[in-house]
Amino acid sequence: MADHPGARNGKILPAIEMAIRDPFARKMVLGGLAFAFVLLVMISVFTMIYFHVHPTCSDEIVSESISPTRQFTATIMQRRCGEEAPFVTHINLRSTDHSIQYGFFSGKAEQGEIFSIEQDAQSSRLALTWSSSSQLTIRCHHCKNPGTRHERWENVMVRYESSE
Repeated sequence: MADHPGARNGKILPAIEMAIRDPFARKMVLGGLAFAFVLLVMISVFTMIYFHVHPTCSDEIVSESISPTRQFTATIMQRRCGEEAPFVTHINLRSTDHSIQYGFFSGKAEQGEIFSIEQDAQSSRLALTWSSSSQLTIRCHHCKNPGTRHERWENVMVRYESSE
């Protein structure tokens, strides 16, 4: 280390060591670090708020159907995550007294999802019919290869009818 230009008595850059000892310089360095930390926290918070308000892809309600006893609501939703991405149409069930729960950052309503298909809602021509307060019939006239297909949600039985 003796041949380094800033080395004296085995120490590199003694001016920095002297600057930290100086009370004014110490306040300046600590103030700068505190400002950088606050700025970093503010940027993080504003980024979180932005992605919550403007999710990368969010669900859009196409239609809803309420059970005869008004206990459950079935909702047909559609989303598209980008210009080149395909449409995804899905059906969610929930208690009527609860609102749809969207993901904080994603904007997707995944809770209560009983059916999904990689197709737009208009071309799939989905129809919801409540046969009773605990039986929902989903008619999908032009559905090809559904991704999710549950036969039951809580105490609701789900029937599927399709036609090509």
